[in-house]
Amino acid sequence: MRILFTAVAFNLLCTLHAQQWNWAADAGGGGNTDFCYGIATDSQGSAYWVGTVSGSADFGCGTLAPGSTIAGFVAKADANGVCQWVRGITVGFNEAWAYGIAIDAQDRIYVTGSYDGNADFGNGITLNSMGSDDIFLARYDVDGNCIWSRRAGSSGSSDEARGVAVSEDGGVFITGFSGGSTITFDNISIPNAGNARQIIVAHYDSLGTVQWAKASTGTAQGKTARAITVANDRLFITGQMGYNNASFDGIPLLPAPNTVGMYTLACDLDGNGLWARSYIGGDNEGMGISADTLGNVFVAGRMWGNLYLPDDTLASVSGND
Repeated sequence: MRILFTAVAFNLLCTLHAQQWNWAADAGGGGNTDFCYGIATDSQGSAYWVGTVSGSADFGCGTLAPGSTIAGFVAKADANGVCQWVRGITVGFNEAWAYGIAIDAQDRIYVTGSYDGNADFGNGITLNSMGSDDIFLARYDVDGNCIWSRRAGSSGSSDEARGVAVSEDGGVFITGFSGGSTITFDNISIPNAGNARQIIVAHYDSLGTVQWAKASTGTAQGKTARAITVANDRLFITGQMGYNNASFDGIPLLPAPNTVGMYTLACDLDGNGLWARSYIGGDNEGMGISADTLGNVFVAGRMWGNLYLPDDTLASVSGND
C-alpha cells in the first residue's frame, strides 16, 4: 500500500477561479498498514508528515523496513515536495503509531502517538511501555534528530495520544485517552475510579517537562479525543463520548445519559474547562478541529445515521459519511 500526501498552494487573486496543485508525493510499499495521519509545515515551507507503515516502505529518500511490525514514522519534504529524510519509530515485533504532529515558531517539531514495547526513536533515545500501549511525545529538529521523548501511560491498559498542538509561547499540548486505573505523566498521576476510558489533556514545555495533566471523570465510556488546536489562548478538543455522566473539569460532555455523541471541549491554557458542546444521534465522531482569530471553531468528522445539530439534522447516506 502507498501513502499519498499533498501540499496545495493557491493564488489568491479575485480574477482566478481554477486553482492548481503545487505538488503531490507518495510513499509506501508492500505492506497493508501504511497510513498518513498528520502533516505540518515549518517557517521555510517544508512539510513534515507522520503515520505508520508495515512491510518495506520507500519514501524516495530512504526506506523503512519494520518487517512484521507496524512502525511509526516522521518524514520531511522541502517546499518543492522533494523528500529530505524519514525517521522510524520502531518497537521490534510490536507496534508504534504516530498520529499527530505540530511545529512551533522556532521550528521545533513535536510528534505524538502510541507504542507497545521498547520504542526506538533514533539518536540513542528509547522508551519502554508499561506492558500495553502507552503514549509518547517526541521532539525532533529540522534535520530529523530526536531531541527527547516522554512516556505517559497506565499499567495493563491501552493509552493513546491522537493530537498535539503548540501555543505562541512554546507550550506543547497533547490529547488522547486512557483506560487504566491510574495514568501517569512523569510526576503527575490521575486516578480513574470507574476504570472507564478517560479523555486526557496534558501540557509540556519545550524541554519535555510536564506542566499539568487532566482527565475526564465519571462512569462514561470516553471513547476518543481525536484532535486538538490552540487559538486565542484557548485549547479546543474534539472526539467522541459515549454514555452516562462524563464531564471534564465539572463541565458535562453529553446532554443526556445513555447517548453517544461528537463533542467539542474548550479549555484555557491552564487546563481549566470553559465550555463543551455535543451533537448526538448515531455513531458520530469529531476527527479534526481548527479555530480562527475571531473565535469561530471548525470541526470535521464522521457520522453514521443522524447527526442532530442546533438548527439542522444531517443523515448519512450509507454507513460512515
